Amino acid sequence: MSIILITGTQLPPTKASTDGLGKGVRYRSLASPCEYIDLYDKPETFTSLESLDLPHETRLYDPITSTGDAPPAPGAPTLFVVQIELKDSEEGRQEFHQWYEEEHIPLVSNVPGFIRARRVKLESFTGTTEKPNTFVTLYELESPAYMKQPGALAAMATPWFIEVGEKWVIGKVRGLYALEHDY
Repeated sequence: MSIILITGTQLPPTKASTDGLGKGVRYRSLASPCEYIDLYDKPETFTSLESLDLPHETRLYDPITSTGDAPPAPGAPTLFVVQIELKDSEEGRQEFHQWYEEEHIPLVSNVPGFIRARRVKLESFTGTTEKPNTFVTLYELESPAYMKQPGALAAMATPWFIEVGEKWVIGKVRGLYALEHDY
């Protein structure tokens, strides 16, 4: 399912201006460049981001893959968001996706505290200019302590991880968030 991500430092406390989005969750930053993230599954009746008329950066992402089970309502207690920008290369995109699916996701999904990882690609956006080779992974976790576990740390230090990063990655933004409330 496609997702809608709204980011900002001063999002309204309620979803008054996003009534057409249905159920969503708000995450508050634990360590991130954005203070808040609102996350919604895209409803079938949704037409466009512009119809929301929000003063915040809003992005619509289409799914690439999902691993793990959906968290119980209202959402995962912890959200780790990784945005990667790649060099403009078909070879680089292929190797990046192969590494993610064949090595990285199997490693991180076996660490206790993992709930689900959703990999997405940008479909449309409002706000600042997006880079065309940007991919996002939403890691839904039981707690921030997941990030310090040996298995999680090892998954970010394999030879293939390092090789892909050195050859193809030109930008990375990561953020760790705690579930604040649902709508």
